[in-house]
Amino acid sequence: MQGFLNTLVVSSITMSIVALLLFLISPLLSKTYEAKWQYYVWLVIVIGFIIPFRPSIDFSFLEINLPTIQPIEILQNGTKEFVTAANNEISGSLTNVAISVYSVIGYVWIVGVISVIGYHILHHLQFIKLVKRWSENICDEKILADLQDLKVEMGITNPVHLQRCPLITTPMIFGVITPTILLPTTDFSEDELSFILAHELVHYKRKDIWYKGLVLLATAIHWFNPVVYLMARFIASQCEISCDQEVVKNSQEDKRQQYCETIIGVIGQQSRFKTALSTYFYGGKENMKNRVLSIMDTRKKKSGIALVIGVLVLSFVVFIAADIGEAATEVIDSEQEVVIAQRFGGYDGISNLISELHDEILGSIREQTELDSDSLAMMIDGGIGEVTVAVGFPKDAKIDDKSIQRIVADSIKTITETETETISEEKMRIRIKIEKY
Repeated sequence: MQGFLNTLVVSSITMSIVALLLFLISPLLSKTYEAKWQYYVWLVIVIGFIIPFRPSIDFSFLEINLPTIQPIEILQNGTKEFVTAANNEISGSLTNVAISVYSVIGYVWIVGVISVIGYHILHHLQFIKLVKRWSENICDEKILADLQDLKVEMGITNPVHLQRCPLITTPMIFGVITPTILLPTTDFSEDELSFILAHELVHYKRKDIWYKGLVLLATAIHWFNPVVYLMARFIASQCEISCDQEVVKNSQEDKRQQYCETIIGVIGQQSRFKTALSTYFYGGKENMKNRVLSIMDTRKKKSGIALVIGVLVLSFVVFIAADIGEAATEVIDSEQEVVIAQRFGGYDGISNLISELHDEILGSIREQTELDSDSLAMMIDGGIGEVTVAVGFPKDAKIDDKSIQRIVADSIKTITETETETISEEKMRIRIKIEKY
């Protein structure tokens, strides 16, 4: 759990940095790139939030000189054995407290994720239930013919249902398997209705509901991060702006002005009855101003493929910067629980266990690697119930830290799982730390 939470926090911070940088330059991007590319570039960041794990990169080629604190050393059989002055029982208690804190944080995070997802699922199910109860199919042949013509024009072949619902005040589309356009009971003119249907069909063709689902998932995973809520609002606004531009593409100024009047009239009656997994005429004064300016902007703008690539590169650079900082002090930390022999029970038995582990681990590393005693730094410390085995070796050694970790784990099994001895019911947690110096 500790490793996962650390990865989650690093991912949340790095992607937040990229998101905030994109927020800052968005006014400049709107003057250069098409709105749809500004909309889709955020998908890169959303996926970065959803998938917190990144490929592991070996930074051993980097020379990073860090200040170190020299431990007290004694020499025994040519091997450096680090000696700590801390009381064993206090050390074990502190370790248990640290593990407990991470467990509590992990459970709180899980509860937060379940709460966010659960709330939206219940709200969506309630929305569907009320829509089914109060909506009715639109049977007007003229409206259905206009809808079909727009579908053919956009290359949409799947069926799209059209209903009227008295509970809503703005048009919207919902449903992934059976997409349905909902219209309010407002009497729209023929031109207004054509604009509205085209707007919702663009949402359907671009799979915007799927996009919204990914944003919701990112928000649930990073519910503790305020940046994701800011991102969700910005994406919702950018979704509508890019959809508007698609509707009025290649249209003259009078048509664009008529479309502006239509959405102003619709947004003036914002509906509170909606769901996160639907598209609706997202409004607000500032957003409406940006939409009108975007609709009336007829300047030729660039494709945003380079923009998407740029954000990908930026995300990777920020990740590498965070990973280098982590790699500078990287320690492999793992645990295993064993049932020990009776002769290792009690305080006297722990001393025997530490001594035998020392000899077994040292011998195994020397046999299976090219490392000698002088190049190894080892500390074995602990008390009743828990022992820590720490092994350090030169970073220029021709062996990776995971191999050393495996050798140590096998050595622990050799000592603790002896079949010829009487096994006690006492369990012990053995913590393994591997570090390059």
